[in-house]
Amino acid sequence: MLAQLEQIINDLRRRLEQLIEQIEDIRRTFEEVANRFLIRVILRISQAVISAAERFMEAVSRVAKWIAEHLKWVQAPFFLLKVPDDWSAISKKAGKTAGGMKDPEITLASHWEGMAWVKYDRVRSDQNNATKGIGSVARNIQDGAQSTGAAGAVFYSAVLVAAAQLVVEVTAEVAAACSGVGAIPAAAAGCLTAMKCMTIMMTAVVALQTFLLTKKGDTRSLRSEFQDESDYPGGQWPPATTRGYSDATVTDGTNRWSVY
Repeated sequence: MLAQLEQIINDLRRRLEQLIEQIEDIRRTFEEVANRFLIRVILRISQAVISAAERFMEAVSRVAKWIAEHLKWVQAPFFLLKVPDDWSAISKKAGKTAGGMKDPEITLASHWEGMAWVKYDRVRSDQNNATKGIGSVARNIQDGAQSTGAAGAVFYSAVLVAAAQLVVEVTAEVAAACSGVGAIPAAAAGCLTAMKCMTIMMTAVVALQTFLLTKKGDTRSLRSEFQDESDYPGGQWPPATTRGYSDATVTDGTNRWSVY
């Protein structure tokens, strides 16, 4: 996915450069048409041709500026598509660690009894649950980052498609304008295409925003998992030792023997 996104962004930047160059092509071509004898003297529509060109250039420029503005955020999907591997490694390590603390790997209960065993087993269970919690959170972050990064790639892909269509249409309309009498209709058609391009890109924005709104619920769930006191009492890692009990004491009231 990273390689695909990189290709999409490179292509989009090339299309943006082409659009910027085409704005100058529009100006140059329409000025040349407006100065023709047929257009300027006989038909007397030079000013109309220039006005049409200005609107055409403005429409294309608006699209180019929009693309340039949204390219500023391109590092976000790149980052989101890179981090899942790190969280996957954390999830695997947590799973392996938790797996080593569960029964039947630990079978001390078969030859260890009493309060010490009960407290030890409770600590082991708490550590196991807390470690599994890390694995669960890591998997959720991994999935969330991957899906959000992919959504960003889809967004830029849609923008690329729209930009590519506009480049082709602008080229065609500039060529049509060279006929002279077709300059004004060509400019109108170019403006319409630019509007369609903006519609496609804004639709992509809405789709991305809708997706991100669905992720807000996942974020809240993740926050709740972080704050789950059943695995992390008081928001802290559970005790890793059997505090409050010692076989060596005779005064803590937990032993089955006493000294008189």
